[in-house]
Amino acid sequence: METVAGKWVRRLILAVYLLILCYFLFFSELMGRTTGQGEYAYNLVPFREIGRFLRHWRVIGLKMTIVNLAGNILCFVPFGLLIPYNFRHMRHPAGAATLSCLFSAAIETVQLLFQVGCFDVDDILLNTFGGLLGVMCYWLFELGKERYGKTGD
Repeated sequence: METVAGKWVRRLILAVYLLILCYFLFFSELMGRTTGQGEYAYNLVPFREIGRFLRHWRVIGLKMTIVNLAGNILCFVPFGLLIPYNFRHMRHPAGAATLSCLFSAAIETVQLLFQVGCFDVDDILLNTFGGLLGVMCYWLFELGKERYGKTGD
């Protein structure tokens, strides 16, 4: 049986994660969000930036390539993991992936409107993949609990 305290703790963890995510996406100096970037850039062509990073990683740098590609995936894994724990109807991978896609598209749209960061359709694809990985982790945890979590039976 679910406790009220457990429900509030899960919601608090989700809220803290979302606040931290928004900080890095909109305000972090580390991510170059507070300095003027000159002319605003955006990408509407799927896989253009992913391909550019993979083709030119030696010029761009391995660190920047990993930060861009893996970072966009990994920052949404917690989203995909926390959503099913907080919202029962989002436990299906398709639902969590769809919500990840919509949330990522909303973030990218805010970045476009306020010209913070840059709108990149590839970020939406990578974030959605991260959300899908997160919901897969949820299911692996649940499977593990079901299989190994029962003691004393």
